[in-house]
Amino acid sequence: MSTGLKYETSDIARSIRWRVGLKRASGPMEPEIHLLHRGGKTISALDWGGRNPVLLMLHAGGLCSGAFQPLALRIRHFCRPIAVDLRGHGGSSPPIKKSEFSYETLASDALSMLDALGVQSAYGFGHSLGGGALLRAAIKRPGFFEGLMICEGAAAPMEPEILNRRVRGLYENAAKRRSVWLNRQELISHYRQKRPFDRFTLESLRAFAQWGLSKREDGQFELSCSAETEAGYHAAALWNMRADGLEQRLAEIPAAGTHCTLLRGLQSPFPEESHQAQIEALKAESVHIDAGHFLPQEEPALVAEVIKSRMGVSPDQSGWAKRDHLQTDPVGPTHRVPNVYIDRS
Repeated sequence: MSTGLKYETSDIARSIRWRVGLKRASGPMEPEIHLLHRGGKTISALDWGGRNPVLLMLHAGGLCSGAFQPLALRIRHFCRPIAVDLRGHGGSSPPIKKSEFSYETLASDALSMLDALGVQSAYGFGHSLGGGALLRAAIKRPGFFEGLMICEGAAAPMEPEILNRRVRGLYENAAKRRSVWLNRQELISHYRQKRPFDRFTLESLRAFAQWGLSKREDGQFELSCSAETEAGYHAAALWNMRADGLEQRLAEIPAAGTHCTLLRGLQSPFPEESHQAQIEALKAESVHIDAGHFLPQEEPALVAEVIKSRMGVSPDQSGWAKRDHLQTDPVGPTHRVPNVYIDRS
């Protein structure tokens, strides 16, 4: 259990603030930054505030917690979105050992962050890699989550030959990915012409450029999730889904009283058989959206509606007004100084 000990500043807080170009002031829509030290690693999270209940958000591989910002700004009026950077993404330390790529490790990181923040229960939203990690978190802590929303989570059985072929293709693509950019706007302009990012809304691309790039000493910007890290997660996919035993334990989640909803993109390459297997194992509802694999970044307004309905929020309770386009700064506005916590467990 975390001590919840908090420091106003530290060497690592100053380092991360410099690395992503943070300043001391903050804007009205900017999240609070939390840094948790555990086991020699640093785990980073963004907290957009708002009222309870808490919504834990875990992102897809290769993205970062800040890629949820357009979605978080749409739901913060009826919940408290807290997005944790998976290891090797955003402000979190990179994985080194094979075990650090596991769902078990990612789930422990996320739960430890919530412990440090004093969260007693939560809802969960997990996308792709983050969906698998969220399901593992729900198994580790039965009944902690009131409800889960899993967006194309990497957690269902698949024919070994198909899985190996898919993982090999993802690995090769990740290993070839360009990592360094002159500035954030260059990444935005390039990604607007490149699949699958050309499906992202402009605000989602801006959010990713704001939070998913680290400023280097030479003034250029580098993806916080390296090509090696992303490829490493793809290489560990078979182990995560089979050797880690997740798929055999999915039924424990609804048995503990946690309601599950699965979101699927109609244009996504995510296998339909995997989606159906998860529905059966989790006794879940299914929601289909006309989008690709990256639903939260392609259709944040529609996904916000799904979250609101699954959390049982009526329009008059939420204080929420639908906005199709939230304005964000493509080069990154100012932010709060990070809060730093120590987990001595």
